Amino acid sequence: MDEDFKAAQQALAVGAYYQAFEIFFMMEQASTDSNFINCCRMAISNQLCPEHQQQLFERLEHETRMNNGRAAYNYALVLERLGQHNKKVTELLHKAQLLGVPEAESSLNKFIYTGKL
Repeated sequence: MDEDFKAAQQALAVGAYYQAFEIFFMMEQASTDSNFINCCRMAISNQLCPEHQQQLFERLEHETRMNNGRAAYNYALVLERLGQHNKKVTELLHKAQLLGVPEAESSLNKFIYTGKL
């Protein structure tokens, strides 16, 4: 996995976003505790093509349905940073909080009061 991670980081460094996403996504799918953090970082930085963004969102939806609190939290962060789905962001943060993600409660309160994370 270290070699894959290094390859993805190198691809990201040279702007090969398509390849970087593919490697990060593959690594997450092989993981038992998928949170898709690197893919989410790419989404926040607008480094994903529409196809990859949709693929990531579908996978985050799936992980959220499977009660993966960290994936729900990361999904909320991406949606908020992209300026989308305020109701969905609130729901995801609440679910992450219920699933024991420590920072979810403060993020939820901040989002409710300020509209931003």
